[in-house]
Amino acid sequence: MIRRPDTGRYRRRQFQCLVGHCLGERLQTRPEDSAVTSRRCPGVTATVGMDMSGTDTPNTILDAVQSIIVRDGVQGTSMRQIADEADVSLGLISYHFDDKDRLIVATFERATAEIREASRKAASEVDDPNDKVRAFLRSSFSDEFLTHDYLQLRVSLWAVALTDAELAKVDADYGRRYEEALQEIVLIARPHLDPTELHGRCSKAIALTNGLWLDWARFEDRDALEGGLVLAEEILLG
Repeated sequence: MIRRPDTGRYRRRQFQCLVGHCLGERLQTRPEDSAVTSRRCPGVTATVGMDMSGTDTPNTILDAVQSIIVRDGVQGTSMRQIADEADVSLGLISYHFDDKDRLIVATFERATAEIREASRKAASEVDDPNDKVRAFLRSSFSDEFLTHDYLQLRVSLWAVALTDAELAKVDADYGRRYEEALQEIVLIARPHLDPTELHGRCSKAIALTNGLWLDWARFEDRDALEGGLVLAEEILLG
């Protein structure tokens, strides 16, 4: 019997290798970005070493999961490795999370929620409707989200979502919520848009910005990033 290849796994591996190679080259030239030992992505300071009886224990555990994913990939994550990284017992991990799969899902959910909330916050801090759109769009490309760690985490989510239904749901949910929030902001600036045109503008801008993430991971070109963001703004506000 001829065994059919697992095309989903092959696609995921191709994607990981392509972007992982680009990120790896950056990692060699920018060691300050690769200090992944129990460090969170944007927004929250690392919590390893805190009192494990405190209320932030789940975040401490998720910090460890995130560090391992960035360093070793999703497939390199084990419960024992998480416990060692977070300096907690396996029992404490099991108290807060059902299993490794739930830990990985929760880690990605937290990271996607952070970028969505950062976008909302940025838009709320300006008054001009057009500037709200620009602030929402650009906040996810601020320096805190352009680190090696966050890029690696985002690429890992995209890659694993190709074959993992639970993580595909996380990715799809993030995309849906992000577009809904973007549509709300665009409607403030362009209230005349009908739902079809609004969706079309937002989906095109999001597709463009997804490409900007990968282009930044490969080349770290500020001029190209700025040009892409200006084009996305024109799509949304034109």
